[in-house]
Amino acid sequence: MAKEGEVAALVSSIKNELRILGAVTARGLALLTADGGALYSDMAPDIKKRLNMFVPGFPAMSVGSNVTVNIDDRALIIMRVSEKTVLAVYTDQRVGVVLARMSTLINKFGKELDKVVGTSEK
Repeated sequence: MAKEGEVAALVSSIKNELRILGAVTARGLALLTADGGALYSDMAPDIKKRLNMFVPGFPAMSVGSNVTVNIDDRALIIMRVSEKTVLAVYTDQRVGVVLARMSTLINKFGKELDKVVGTSEK
């Protein structure tokens, strides 16, 4: 498994980036490996269940590609943010704004995320 301290630090930084727009609130973020392994999640069980429906498609996603699912008045946005990681955000903010913010995370954290996940694969 990836180093917990490094994952926790990255998740904290990602949350801070997303909070700038109010894009993420409590119980609205999951970070997974490209094969669906959970690195971090604070999502409610029913939202996690919806997210898990998309895990088989993760390997086919390219970096930057995304899937958006409307759930009631909120959206579950799933984006491949690096070669080895997928970020899911459950938000009530406008999808386009959140996608734009998530896209900036690719450049900001992508290599670091791959490095942390890569250390666990050796």
